Amino acid sequence: MRNLFPFLLLLIGFISLQRHELNAQTSIPRTLSIQGVLTSSFGSTPLKGKQVFRVGIYESPLGGLPLHEQIDTVLVGETGLYQFSLGGMTGLPRTVKFDKPYFID
Repeated sequence: MRNLFPFLLLLIGFISLQRHELNAQTSIPRTLSIQGVLTSSFGSTPLKGKQVFRVGIYESPLGGLPLHEQIDTVLVGETGLYQFSLGGMTGLPRTVKFDKPYFID
C-alpha cells in the first residue's frame, strides 16, 4: 500500500497537468494578423480609403480550393498601410493546423 501512494499522487498530478494543457490550447486565438501596403498596379501610388479584401489560405502556391476564405472591407491609411485579422470573427477552422507551409492570396 505504501508503494501505491506515490504512484497515485503522480497519476493525479499527470491528469491535472493534461487537463490544464487542454484548457490552455482551447484559449489560443485562431487568427492570423496580416499587414501590408496597398499600392496601385504600378506600385508607385498608395491606395487609401475603404477597400474590399478577399483573402484565402491555400495548401499550394498555385491556388486551388481555399482552406479558409474571408472577405472584409478594410480602411486603408493615407500611406497605403492596412491591417486585418484573418479568422477575426469566427476564428480559423481547426483543419488549418499550421503543421506545414500555407500560402495566402
